[in-house]
Amino acid sequence: MGIFTSNHPHWMTSPKKICWVTYYFPPMGMAAVQRMVKIPFYLSKFGWDIKIFTPERIGYNAYDNSLIEDFPCDVKRIMYFEPLNIFSKVGIKQGTGTRKDFISFPDNKIFWLHSLKRALNSSDCDIII
Repeated sequence: MGIFTSNHPHWMTSPKKICWVTYYFPPMGMAAVQRMVKIPFYLSKFGWDIKIFTPERIGYNAYDNSLIEDFPCDVKRIMYFEPLNIFSKVGIKQGTGTRKDFISFPDNKIFWLHSLKRALNSSDCDIII
């Protein structure tokens, strides 16, 4: 007997809907981004319904569009206001000890959380990862 028998709850027999939250996602490249693509990719192959939540545009140092070619999951790109981009426009570079680092201390990814929360509240996911 497998785990999908009639005496198990209904939620175990139906595909689960997962909201996969990741700041780093293609077209960005490098190792951490690949993990955020491969795990949902293979979960979807096993019948999980995955929806990716990621920021719309991020300045990054490596890009690789091939990472999401034939990607089977829905990707929701969340628009948000990034105040740190103002520093780049006026010529202040990112680095230790700059004003840009001071304003975003301790987490420079915090500015997208409000938009993410709003997007997750309107989703119908069973699990948030």
